[in-house]
Amino acid sequence: MKETIAIVWSWEDIRDRAQNNDITLDKEDCCEILEYIEENHDAIMGINWEVIDWFIEQYIEIERGE
Repeated sequence: MKETIAIVWSWEDIRDRAQNNDITLDKEDCCEILEYIEENHDAIMGINWEVIDWFIEQYIEIERGE
């Protein structure tokens, strides 16, 4: 029986998800998004594709002004 588990998200997950939505991000962009997710996600909601999409959109709006 496991006593703990860990779910890991990588910069490649962010890149691939962005590409699925026709958004191009470099490694630095993806790492910044990962850091922002880690620091600001809602622990009740957790981190899932919908949350990642929202953070990507926010990053694009704030950092790129799009």
